[in-house]
Amino acid sequence: MPPEFFLDRNLGRRVAEGLRSCGWIVHRIGEVFPDDGQDVPDEEWITHGLDRS
Repeated sequence: MPPEFFLDRNLGRRVAEGLRSCGWIVHRIGEVFPDDGQDVPDEEWITHGLDRS
């Protein structure tokens, strides 16, 4: 299995695209939460990522 990541907006789209081009699985916060997750508390999005390993 390739590495899998859940990225917040601070890393930007280029990092996500670069990891994806290496065959890694990347989930950006903006793909999961509305408004790029700007109103989502850190605890919530971190828990979301941890719940999915």
